Amino acid sequence: YCFNSLQQTSFLSIPDSAKFLPFLITKFSDKVKLANFLKDNICKQNDIIIRYHTGIWFPNGGDGYGHFSVITEYNEKTGVVTIGNPEMPHFRPENLDKLLYATSDKADGTLRGFYVIACS
Repeated sequence: YCFNSLQQTSFLSIPDSAKFLPFLITKFSDKVKLANFLKDNICKQNDIIIRYHTGIWFPNGGDGYGHFSVITEYNEKTGVVTIGNPEMPHFRPENLDKLLYATSDKADGTLRGFYVIACS
């Protein structure tokens, strides 16, 4: 999905000053590349949205669904990303390996990814 077209067809109100830079998971063939992306793009002026399969939170992995969330934090030392979510628990820590899986097409055949929203 492109957030520009998503905004036109949904309840999302995204400021016109926001610029969308989609990064698909094909850019991240390993966790080192994903870690560099997170390190380079998490800052006060940016939001990173992850489109992922929630099966990473279920024991058998198959009970999940496609979902969008905001990445709220990345700890470079531990390699843990915190994902903000409107459902409980509101903040979920995940490792980079799980995020690579959750954004790949392995869960249900749909390739997902990351979006940077850079507000100027």
